[in-house]
Amino acid sequence: MKARFEIEGDLFEDREMFSTQFHALDLSISIAQVLEMIRTRRKYKEISADENIFLESIIATLWVD
Repeated sequence: MKARFEIEGDLFEDREMFSTQFHALDLSISIAQVLEMIRTRRKYKEISADENIFLESIIATLWVD
């Protein structure tokens, strides 16, 4: 696979934005792995009501439509 990126802007001023865009796929994969770890914990472990509420809040924070 070949890809070509054309970037317009000031590399030094916009480096944080470029870094985020460059690592977007890695971030997406990491979020999916965390969500799967949470689902597995909730399915196979006995957890308290407080922990369940906490895990629900993490899921809501990480979930992107």
